[in-house]
Amino acid sequence: MKKIRVLQIVPGLRGGIGSILINFCSRLDRDKYQIDFGVHDDSHRERREFIDNTMGKVYALPRMSKDYREYKKFLSHLIEKNNYDIVHAHQNHMSFIPLKIAKRLGVPGRIMHSHATAFEGGSAIKNQVAKTINRFMMNTIANAKLACGNKAGEFIYGKRAMQKGEVVVLPNAIDIEKFRFDRSKREKMRSAFGLGVNEKVVLFVGRLVEIKNIPLCLEIIKRCENNVKLVICGSGYKEQSLKDKCARDGIASKVLFVGEREDVAAMYSMADVFLLTSFAEGFPMTVVEALSSGLPCFISDTITDEFRDFEAVKYCPLHDVDNWVETIKECPLGMRYDMVKILNKKKLNIETAVNMLSQIYDEAAKGMNITAKYMESK
Repeated sequence: MKKIRVLQIVPGLRGGIGSILINFCSRLDRDKYQIDFGVHDDSHRERREFIDNTMGKVYALPRMSKDYREYKKFLSHLIEKNNYDIVHAHQNHMSFIPLKIAKRLGVPGRIMHSHATAFEGGSAIKNQVAKTINRFMMNTIANAKLACGNKAGEFIYGKRAMQKGEVVVLPNAIDIEKFRFDRSKREKMRSAFGLGVNEKVVLFVGRLVEIKNIPLCLEIIKRCENNVKLVICGSGYKEQSLKDKCARDGIASKVLFVGEREDVAAMYSMADVFLLTSFAEGFPMTVVEALSSGLPCFISDTITDEFRDFEAVKYCPLHDVDNWVETIKECPLGMRYDMVKILNKKKLNIETAVNMLSQIYDEAAKGMNITAKYMESK
């Protein structure tokens, strides 16, 4: 049987999108699919090696912002050489560019995937122009429009497209069992980081970049009682400035920077509270991970409202620091919820989502137009 050849176009292997794609693609049938990655940043050595050893190849793409002609030439050659059946673009409002190249070269499956609810960096005017072009061109270029959540779908494709059932919502699902609370891991990790049994551990997991609004995490922890510690799990260009702020504010002893970790599931077991203060999020996988561990999750009210049904989630006003502090204070030490049943009900288990992606790929490779209505009829 001829394999369906898929090229993922993604900014980089780091962060949430890289993690989501590896979670999904590593579970697809390897006898049926060949999954390659075209990335602008391939510096995450562990993930690059994992992809090369298990599912396909990683290709470093030229940056289109620096030399568009070189980018177009390289991507065109890559598509022709490997004869892809599907190009799956994860570049939000810039996805029309690789998908236009794919259409010109006769690729039958052209999938656009939205992961964002706000622009992240760059000129606001240029971003808005690109989003307008992207939304206009998607109707003639893409034969499948995906989004990680309703808000991410509305941001890129518009409310009308969502209401008309043109967009398929593919949730950022995870391996729920992997993130289940483990008391032995909790005790081991707290001991390793020198955290006492009576210390309340507040956890942030994610990239250390502006849109995550981590200075608010620091301001919150600064106002919390001395037994409350903040653990920041991740890396990014803001790391040093955040450490400098901790030193200036005299809270360095209350904040632990632990970097990117492969044992992030154990970090959730170690914590007492999960904190996400982002200005915007599409459908944050970290919240799903934290919920799988039963953690109380306090997230900003600018994040997608698709977690409103979860008892463990509380939305806090973005600019009301006292509200966050009081919410953390009122949360009992070691409290845990059982969220597994509702996570499964909302199809946030990775196996359900992978089956859905497999169906999408099978149909897209035939050149079929995939919509939410189409998926419901399958």
